[in-house]
Amino acid sequence: MKKFLNKIHLAVALTTCVLLINCSEPNIQSVLDLNCSEQAFENLNTSKEPRGYFEVPIPNHFKKEFFVNEFESRLYFADTTKQLSDAYIMDFGFYSATPTELNQPFIEKKILEYKNNTDVRLEVSEKIVFQGKTGHVLFSKKNDDFLPINSIEIYIPNTSNTYYYIKSDFYGNDNLESRICQALSLLELSKLP
Repeated sequence: MKKFLNKIHLAVALTTCVLLINCSEPNIQSVLDLNCSEQAFENLNTSKEPRGYFEVPIPNHFKKEFFVNEFESRLYFADTTKQLSDAYIMDFGFYSATPTELNQPFIEKKILEYKNNTDVRLEVSEKIVFQGKTGHVLFSKKNDDFLPINSIEIYIPNTSNTYYYIKSDFYGNDNLESRICQALSLLELSKLP
């Protein structure tokens, strides 16, 4: 009986370890050190990319615009009922023009672009897991004459060296974490096949 109980304890311990490892995958919120509470949205309308590459739920009052050609599909949206410093602008895109492998050299090239740009400071560059796919997030700050710009860029690989690129711009620093959390909540509701 004692051996049986030891096996049960071992199984419980192993299961707990596996769950802790899986739950600790780096997501965007943890990488950016955000303390987001659950966001509630009303009157969401799902915008579907015409070829089925993605779906994004967007509040009805947001202004949105699709740009689609044979190489890329991009959905831009923002809450135009608010001041720029109280909202955010999102660019949700799928790219297939040039087969690109989202590997370390690709990310290093992006980081080098930031380092060569004296107007922008790269704050975070980390691997993430988004909807079960391993990607990369970059968080940068730009001190603009008008308003500081905080940007999140997310790169997520898809099949056949195509990829998703999601960018969110947050103008000004007022309620920054709250606005970022709201944008990330919409992203979490999106679907990437």
